[in-house]
Amino acid sequence: TTEVLMECKRSVAGVPSCKDATLLTIEEVEELLRDTSQVAVEGGTKSLTDCGWSCVQEPYPRLVKKYEWPKNKKTSFQHPWKFVDIVAEMAEEAGHHPDISFGWGYADIVFTTHWIKGVSAGDPAMAGKVEEAYNRYMAAQPAPAPKA
Repeated sequence: TTEVLMECKRSVAGVPSCKDATLLTIEEVEELLRDTSQVAVEGGTKSLTDCGWSCVQEPYPRLVKKYEWPKNKKTSFQHPWKFVDIVAEMAEEAGHHPDISFGWGYADIVFTTHWIKGVSAGDPAMAGKVEEAYNRYMAAQPAPAPKA
């Protein structure tokens, strides 16, 4: 996971800063969510919507996604914990921090630009980078051992 972490931290270079952020309209947010070039995947790109991201508008607009892992004793807490650690490192590198909650078998990631109380260009950009980080993290996990 050290290699994955380093790749993910490098990937956030160029994400728009939240310091000079301007509020996007709901229409602009929805368009960015549907933009099929937002997330690099093996063999091409996908939209954030296709990856399960959505825009929640109350109390103010924010991008949300719940990541879930199969529930088992060995990895149900370990996977979300390691994943949110990667997300936190990426956020520090980019200076754009999501709200994160996690527990047994899940991690909730929420992007909004708090000081403008809404979504700025950096939020979907970071959501796309987090999605790519999830894919890298999961690809680096060993395959489950065959059952005897």
